[in-house]
Amino acid sequence: MEPLLGGRLANPASHVKEALGNEKKSVEYALDFLWDQPEVSLLLSGMSDEQQLEDNLLYADRSHIGMVTEEEHAMYRKAKEVFDSMALVGCTGCRYCVPCPFGLEIPEIFSYYNMTAAHKEDEAKTGYEALAIKADSCKTCHRCEKECPQMIKISQVMPEVAKVFEKIQA
Repeated sequence: MEPLLGGRLANPASHVKEALGNEKKSVEYALDFLWDQPEVSLLLSGMSDEQQLEDNLLYADRSHIGMVTEEEHAMYRKAKEVFDSMALVGCTGCRYCVPCPFGLEIPEIFSYYNMTAAHKEDEAKTGYEALAIKADSCKTCHRCEKECPQMIKISQVMPEVAKVFEKIQA
């Protein structure tokens, strides 16, 4: 489920695209990696149009375990390093955590927070300031954490988010 991390691997940041190369679409790289794993027998990927469906069927049809070369594995490791360095929270934006009983738009808050790690502080600040309810409104009820498939400790991260944006705004 969510083999493209809520779409983040379908259209990754330019730094990740550079690490992957341009011989395939980003989606194809991501799905090929998964189809290469012996423990994977089914992928549940959301699609928005008929072309994405056709592409995904093509990728699945030609897939097999061992299809990824050692050079490609090295490329994937490098892309993962870049990807991981750009995200402070591994939120995929699936939105299972909302609605929050206190009105926090958790995926959006995490998206702006992650932008700060990608050196997009101005964009992050603008987006965060536009939110009606900020991270410091989290009441640590843990409802969201029970729903999060990434098992993010949301109530622990929200105070960190609030501190970062306090510093940026100062």
